[in-house]
Amino acid sequence: MHTAEKADHTQGPSTSYHRDHGKFDAKFVTTIGEQMGTQDLSHAAAKDIADHVTMVVKNILGHAKKFQAGGRRRRMIVEDIESAMQFYGLPPQFGFQSKDVIPFRYVGASGQDLFVEDEKEVDLSTCINAQATKLPLEPLLKGHWLVIDGVQPTIPENPVPEIPEETPTEKSELKHDRKSESGPLLLNQLSKNVRKTEQVQLKTTTSHNISVEQQIFFKEVSEAITSGDEQKRNEALQCLQLDPGIQALVPRFSLSIAEGVRCNASQKNLSILIYLMLMINALVQNSAISLEKHLHELIPAILSCILGKQLSHNEKSSHWALREYAAKLLSTLVKKYRLSNIRSRVIKVLAGVFTRPDRILASIYGAVFALELLGAETVRSVLIPRAGDIYTEILQSAVGEKLAVDKLHKLMVNVFTNYVKNQKLVDLKTADDFRRTFQGFGDDIYRIISSEAPNLSFDHNSPAKLYKKDGVRNNSFGMGPYRY
Repeated sequence: MHTAEKADHTQGPSTSYHRDHGKFDAKFVTTIGEQMGTQDLSHAAAKDIADHVTMVVKNILGHAKKFQAGGRRRRMIVEDIESAMQFYGLPPQFGFQSKDVIPFRYVGASGQDLFVEDEKEVDLSTCINAQATKLPLEPLLKGHWLVIDGVQPTIPENPVPEIPEETPTEKSELKHDRKSESGPLLLNQLSKNVRKTEQVQLKTTTSHNISVEQQIFFKEVSEAITSGDEQKRNEALQCLQLDPGIQALVPRFSLSIAEGVRCNASQKNLSILIYLMLMINALVQNSAISLEKHLHELIPAILSCILGKQLSHNEKSSHWALREYAAKLLSTLVKKYRLSNIRSRVIKVLAGVFTRPDRILASIYGAVFALELLGAETVRSVLIPRAGDIYTEILQSAVGEKLAVDKLHKLMVNVFTNYVKNQKLVDLKTADDFRRTFQGFGDDIYRIISSEAPNLSFDHNSPAKLYKKDGVRNNSFGMGPYRY
């Protein structure tokens, strides 16, 4: 620094600014530091800061004088100072303002000259007794329709539509009619023009037209899937699974499936229900289409096949396999389309079976199978708290429901056994712990866990048996590729 100062003494006009009377002293720096809250500033540090500030100010003034000379001006102006500060990379000062004329007042303490800023007293009673302001509303994003079928809906979010003004001809005709009519006739005419009822514009059903070829395709595929010809059914299902151009027909397929399940479930037509579930699975596996806008039709149809009271005339038929397959299909849809509340709503519907007064063991079987596929958290929060109720339901079942009792008991034991193995619950050590957690199923689960038998794993991907009736042979309809 001293070397630079010596060099500056040889550089013309800037040397006149390095005199002793143009320096900031350490006392000034200490006063400013106390104003900013710095009390432990040493004298040496204050002196270094003062020297540095002095050097910066002198350099700025020297460079500003160069700008003055370059502009051929006799006096230095503000723009010269700002240009010099910009040259050294310093932000320009735009000025300052204060509420009072003199923001500081003199205070003498310990023989030192201090200038402090006056602090205004605040009346706390005024702040306490003041009425509390209302909290602002939480920011919320809400969607609304701009246009529906080419018509702008009249809602607060949309601009007000322009009302066409009456033409001068219409105004003159109305004025002439009013003058020509007498008083009673005028009132009678006006009463006829008054609206008797409020006119409400109802949104009509929007129909999306499809071509003749698409109509023929839809008819042929629907008939082939529900027919008894196995080869045609396989070709139709493969077409739904691989064809990327059937997005326009998805609404019609969804509606057809929903109506088909509703009608055939009441008629206990198990084979058609199986074919409709295969149809949904083919649409789900088609990666070129989206079923998100049609889940409100497909999921209730699948739930009907899971929780239906009686899906066939014979209890020993393949309705158990249909319930398992529909549960796998439901799990696939829930995991593929992760909407905000679809999972919670499906779990609520499945869990509602346990509290229905007209519940049967077959519906409970389908609900338990589907809940396990939705994850271990669902088993922990829904099935384990209801283990005692399900066991009581099994004990109180009728004598003729032996098949349903055996299948439901085996399913519950397998579900809880897999849950214990996968979650590795260390707090279950004794048989009493298992009975306390799983109620009546605890003994069987404890026996399986203790023996670690290899044939106790519950494989949900094993092929299920299909319905067999009138020459239709058994088929496997797992979640993988179709095998017929």
